[in-house]
Amino acid sequence: MSAILKIYTDSGHTSEVAHTANVSTTLNGGVSSGATSIVVNSTTNMPAQGYIDIDTGGSLETIPYASISGTTINLAKALASSHSSGVAVVQWFYQLNIGDQTSGILNDGSNATPTGNNTATWYLYNAGDQTAQTITLSTSNTSPSTPNGFTDTLISITGSSSGFATSVTPANLAAGSTQQFWLVEEVPGGQALSGSANPQICVINISAQTV
Repeated sequence: MSAILKIYTDSGHTSEVAHTANVSTTLNGGVSSGATSIVVNSTTNMPAQGYIDIDTGGSLETIPYASISGTTINLAKALASSHSSGVAVVQWFYQLNIGDQTSGILNDGSNATPTGNNTATWYLYNAGDQTAQTITLSTSNTSPSTPNGFTDTLISITGSSSGFATSVTPANLAAGSTQQFWLVEEVPGGQALSGSANPQICVINISAQTV
Protein backbone atom coordinates (compact mmCIF):
# COMPACT_ATOMS: atom_id res chain seq x y z
CA MET A 1 0.00 0.00 0.00
CA SER A 2 1.56 3.34 1.01
CA ALA A 3 2.87 5.63 3.70
CA ILE A 4 0.64 8.67 4.25
CA LEU A 5 2.30 11.54 6.13
CA LYS A 6 -0.06 13.99 7.83
CA ILE A 7 0.55 16.96 10.13
CA TYR A 8 -1.19 17.26 13.50
CA THR A 9 -1.23 19.84 16.28
CA ASP A 10 -0.96 17.12 18.93
CA SER A 11 1.21 14.05 19.54
CA GLY A 12 -1.87 11.84 19.80
CA HIS A 13 -2.75 12.72 16.18
CA THR A 14 -6.34 13.68 16.98
CA SER A 15 -6.30 17.20 15.46
CA GLU A 16 -5.05 17.31 11.88
CA VAL A 17 -4.02 20.71 10.53
CA ALA A 18 -6.69 22.06 8.17
CA HIS A 19 -6.29 21.50 4.43
CA THR A 20 -5.75 24.74 2.51
CA ALA A 21 -6.85 24.46 -1.13
CA ASN A 22 -4.24 25.19 -3.80
CA VAL A 23 -5.86 23.93 -7.03
CA SER A 24 -9.53 23.00 -7.44
CA THR A 25 -10.62 20.96 -10.45
CA THR A 26 -13.04 18.12 -11.29
CA LEU A 27 -12.75 14.46 -12.18
CA ASN A 28 -12.81 13.85 -15.94
CA GLY A 29 -14.42 10.41 -16.15
CA GLY A 30 -15.61 8.12 -13.40
CA VAL A 31 -13.20 5.84 -11.51
CA SER A 32 -13.69 2.58 -9.67
CA SER A 33 -12.43 1.43 -6.30
CA GLY A 34 -8.87 0.15 -6.70
CA ALA A 35 -7.88 2.65 -9.40
CA THR A 36 -4.28 3.90 -9.14
CA SER A 37 -4.66 6.97 -11.35
CA ILE A 38 -7.31 9.56 -12.16
CA VAL A 39 -7.83 12.06 -14.98
CA VAL A 40 -8.87 15.60 -14.08
CA ASN A 41 -9.73 18.67 -16.12
CA SER A 42 -6.61 20.59 -15.07
CA THR A 43 -3.39 20.01 -13.14
CA THR A 44 -2.00 23.52 -13.68
CA ASN A 45 -0.04 24.78 -10.63
CA MET A 46 -0.14 21.42 -8.86
CA PRO A 47 3.23 20.35 -7.41
CA ALA A 48 4.82 17.15 -8.78
CA GLN A 49 3.93 15.29 -5.58
CA GLY A 50 1.32 16.09 -2.98
CA TYR A 51 -2.14 15.35 -1.67
CA ILE A 52 -5.65 15.59 -3.09
CA ASP A 53 -9.17 15.39 -1.72
CA ILE A 54 -11.55 13.58 -4.07
CA ASP A 55 -15.32 14.04 -3.81
CA THR A 56 -17.21 15.56 -0.87
CA GLY A 57 -19.29 14.62 2.17
CA GLY A 58 -19.42 10.95 3.04
CA SER A 59 -17.67 10.07 -0.24
CA LEU A 60 -14.63 12.27 0.51
CA GLU A 61 -11.32 10.48 0.07
CA THR A 62 -7.91 11.98 0.88
CA ILE A 63 -5.01 10.40 -0.93
CA PRO A 64 -1.35 11.16 -1.75
CA TYR A 65 -0.15 11.21 -5.34
CA ALA A 66 3.31 10.32 -6.64
CA SER A 67 3.44 12.06 -10.02
CA ILE A 68 1.51 13.94 -12.70
CA SER A 69 1.50 13.31 -16.45
CA GLY A 70 -0.57 15.86 -18.37
CA THR A 71 -3.97 15.77 -16.70
CA THR A 72 -3.42 12.28 -15.25
CA ILE A 73 -2.62 12.11 -11.53
CA ASN A 74 -0.79 8.93 -10.55
CA LEU A 75 -1.83 7.98 -7.03
CA ALA A 76 0.51 6.70 -4.33
CA LYS A 77 -2.14 4.18 -3.22
CA ALA A 78 -5.26 2.72 -4.77
CA LEU A 79 -8.63 4.40 -4.30
CA ALA A 80 -10.80 2.91 -1.56
CA SER A 81 -14.06 4.05 -3.20
CA SER A 82 -15.60 4.70 -6.61
CA HIS A 83 -16.15 8.28 -7.75
CA SER A 84 -18.35 9.75 -10.48
CA SER A 85 -17.20 12.01 -13.29
CA GLY A 86 -17.46 15.69 -12.40
CA VAL A 87 -16.88 15.40 -8.66
CA ALA A 88 -14.51 17.85 -6.98
CA VAL A 89 -10.78 17.17 -6.86
CA VAL A 90 -8.82 19.58 -4.66
CA GLN A 91 -5.03 19.62 -4.39
CA TRP A 92 -4.18 21.08 -0.99
CA PHE A 93 -1.34 21.94 1.34
CA TYR A 94 -0.68 22.48 5.03
CA GLN A 95 -0.46 26.16 6.05
CA LEU A 96 1.08 26.46 9.50
CA ASN A 97 0.61 29.71 11.42
CA ILE A 98 3.36 30.84 13.76
CA GLY A 99 3.15 33.43 16.51
CA ASP A 100 0.46 36.01 17.16
CA GLN A 101 -1.83 35.96 14.12
CA THR A 102 -3.51 39.23 15.19
CA SER A 103 -0.59 41.47 16.12
CA GLY A 104 2.13 39.63 14.23
CA ILE A 105 5.71 38.88 15.23
CA LEU A 106 7.66 41.95 16.34
CA ASN A 107 10.32 43.07 13.87
CA ASP A 108 12.35 45.05 16.40
CA GLY A 109 15.12 42.44 16.52
CA SER A 110 13.78 40.65 19.59
CA ASN A 111 12.67 37.73 17.41
CA ALA A 112 15.79 37.37 15.27
CA THR A 113 16.47 34.02 16.98
CA PRO A 114 14.09 31.32 18.31
CA THR A 115 12.00 32.59 21.22
CA GLY A 116 8.70 31.67 22.82
CA ASN A 117 6.98 34.21 20.58
CA ASN A 118 8.15 33.05 17.17
CA THR A 119 8.48 29.27 17.57
CA ALA A 120 5.75 26.62 17.41
CA THR A 121 5.54 22.83 17.31
CA TRP A 122 3.68 20.24 15.22
CA TYR A 123 3.71 16.48 14.69
CA LEU A 124 4.26 14.48 11.49
CA TYR A 125 2.30 11.22 11.65
CA ASN A 126 2.41 8.25 9.30
CA ALA A 127 -1.27 7.40 8.83
CA GLY A 128 -0.49 4.81 6.15
CA ASP A 129 0.25 1.12 6.44
CA GLN A 130 3.87 1.12 5.22
CA THR A 131 7.13 2.71 6.39
CA ALA A 132 8.01 6.15 4.99
CA GLN A 133 11.68 6.53 4.04
CA THR A 134 13.80 9.30 2.50
CA ILE A 135 11.54 11.85 4.16
CA THR A 136 12.14 15.54 3.47
CA LEU A 137 10.33 18.42 5.15
CA SER A 138 11.04 21.83 3.62
CA THR A 139 9.63 25.34 3.71
CA SER A 140 8.23 26.63 0.42
CA ASN A 141 7.37 29.90 -1.30
CA THR A 142 6.66 28.49 -4.76
CA SER A 143 4.41 25.46 -4.57
CA PRO A 144 2.00 26.78 -3.49
CA SER A 145 3.03 30.42 -3.40
CA THR A 146 3.25 32.24 -0.08
CA PRO A 147 5.01 35.59 0.26
CA ASN A 148 4.75 35.56 4.04
CA GLY A 149 7.55 34.10 6.07
CA PHE A 150 9.52 31.99 3.60
CA THR A 151 12.79 33.90 3.86
CA ASP A 152 12.96 33.59 7.63
CA THR A 153 10.88 30.48 8.27
CA LEU A 154 13.00 27.49 9.30
CA ILE A 155 12.24 23.96 10.46
CA SER A 156 13.90 21.72 13.05
CA ILE A 157 13.51 18.12 14.19
CA THR A 158 16.06 18.68 16.99
CA GLY A 159 14.26 21.05 19.34
CA SER A 160 12.67 24.45 19.81
CA SER A 161 15.96 26.32 20.01
CA SER A 162 18.41 24.52 17.70
CA GLY A 163 18.80 22.57 14.47
CA PHE A 164 16.79 24.96 12.29
CA ALA A 165 17.20 24.86 8.49
CA THR A 166 15.12 25.36 5.34
CA SER A 167 14.98 21.57 4.89
CA VAL A 168 15.32 18.60 7.25
CA THR A 169 15.41 14.82 6.73
CA PRO A 170 13.77 12.81 9.51
CA ALA A 171 14.59 9.15 9.98
CA ASN A 172 12.33 6.49 8.47
CA LEU A 173 8.86 6.65 9.99
CA ALA A 174 7.05 3.37 10.51
CA ALA A 175 3.28 3.13 10.10
CA GLY A 176 1.61 4.63 13.16
CA SER A 177 4.75 6.53 14.23
CA THR A 178 5.14 10.25 14.96
CA GLN A 179 7.93 12.78 14.41
CA GLN A 180 7.77 16.06 16.32
CA PHE A 181 9.06 19.17 14.54
CA TRP A 182 9.39 22.87 15.25
CA LEU A 183 9.06 25.99 13.08
CA VAL A 184 10.55 29.41 13.71
CA GLU A 185 9.97 32.81 12.12
CA GLU A 186 13.25 34.69 12.57
CA VAL A 187 12.46 38.36 12.06
CA PRO A 188 15.45 40.73 12.29
CA GLY A 189 15.10 44.32 13.36
CA GLY A 190 13.52 46.68 10.85
CA GLN A 191 12.56 43.97 8.34
CA ALA A 192 9.56 44.55 6.11
CA LEU A 193 8.18 42.24 3.44
CA SER A 194 6.01 43.38 0.56
CA GLY A 195 2.40 43.05 1.67
CA SER A 196 3.28 41.93 5.18
CA ALA A 197 5.30 43.65 7.91
CA ASN A 198 4.89 40.63 10.18
CA PRO A 199 5.55 37.33 8.38
CA GLN A 200 3.97 34.49 10.30
CA ILE A 201 2.84 31.85 7.79
CA CYS A 202 4.72 28.72 6.77
CA VAL A 203 3.91 26.22 4.02
CA ILE A 204 5.56 22.80 4.36
CA ASN A 205 6.40 20.55 1.44
CA ILE A 206 6.50 16.84 2.35
CA SER A 207 8.19 14.19 0.23
CA ALA A 208 8.85 10.55 1.05
CA GLN A 209 9.15 7.09 -0.43
CA THR A 210 7.25 4.02 0.72
CA VAL A 211 8.96 0.83 1.87
